[in-house]
Amino acid sequence: MNFGEKIKSLREGKGWSQGMLAQKSNLAQSTISTLEIRTKHPNAQILQQVATALGTTIEDLLKDKEVTK
Repeated sequence: MNFGEKIKSLREGKGWSQGMLAQKSNLAQSTISTLEIRTKHPNAQILQQVATALGTTIEDLLKDKEVTK
C-alpha cells in the first residue's frame, strides 16, 4: 500500500470525507486529494498534520505495509 492509499484507507476507516480530514489537519481539501493520488510530495509539516489528524505517526504513514484502520 503506498502513501496515498494509506491516507485514504485511514480516512475512510474513520468515516471521514476528504473535507473532514482537511478540516482536522488544517489543510485544504485539494491538498488531501493530491496526497491521496500521489501528485504532491508533502513536506514534513504537512505529513505531521495529516498523521496527527489520523491518529498515527509519520513513520507509519511512510512504511511500505498495510495499516490498521
